Amino acid sequence: MIALTDRLRPRGHTLFELGVVACLFAALVGIFLTYVPRYRAEAEGVQARQVVAALRSALSARAAQVAAMQGEAGLRALAMQNPVEWLQRPPENYLGEYYRPDAALLSAGHWYFDRADRTLVYFPNRYKSFSSESSKLLRIKVKFLSLPSSAAKSGRSVETMGLALEEID
Repeated sequence: MIALTDRLRPRGHTLFELGVVACLFAALVGIFLTYVPRYRAEAEGVQARQVVAALRSALSARAAQVAAMQGEAGLRALAMQNPVEWLQRPPENYLGEYYRPDAALLSAGHWYFDRADRTLVYFPNRYKSFSSESSKLLRIKVKFLSLPSSAAKSGRSVETMGLALEEID
């Protein structure tokens, strides 16, 4: 008789156990979902900074080559170019060149070059991608630099020229 009652007893999980598992699962999903936007924004910022780093490297190589061959005139012309042209291939999220585009018409998460003010602009998916005090857009511009320095032998002033990729407001 004892063996017969053991076989008749249900073997499975109770509704209470199922409810506890469902609550734990919901809590873990809730915690996970609170971190996802932060990590996506961080990843977007890192991706944008990698593009800027690649542009800085390309600018250094290009500026050294142009300065050696063409001097100041070549550097000034290089400062007017679209920096994306210096890369072997543009970023996958590069939209192209525009003349004062309406930001509402452009899709977020993309780069574009504004021909009006010669800036490379990144329009982020999330406005807090870079920092809380920064503007909604990441703007990069190539600037021509000339720094006066004194020459030891001749005693006259000589200018050191170069280019810099700067983030502007």
